[in-house]
Amino acid sequence: MYPQQKEASGTRAEYRKRYRAEHPEYVLRNAAFVKKYRSRRRERAREPVSSTSCDLRLSIWNEKDSLSITHVSSTSRDIFVTVSRNEA
Repeated sequence: MYPQQKEASGTRAEYRKRYRAEHPEYVLRNAAFVKKYRSRRRERAREPVSSTSCDLRLSIWNEKDSLSITHVSSTSRDIFVTVSRNEA
């Protein structure tokens, strides 16, 4: 079935290119959506992360310091990591 569809409509990439050319309002709407989506992601990346969040981040602020993981433990829901800072 796909070869017949491909013959009639072209490849998926060709179809998407043709669709965008025929529907400029879709292109504008999608561009606005992507811009807003990326903006929200950047804002979320700057927000502090709570200790109960599932996507914790670890940042190293000074190149002269080094971090080491001293202990890892877990429960059925959580993973706990103890980190110590070693100044060089």
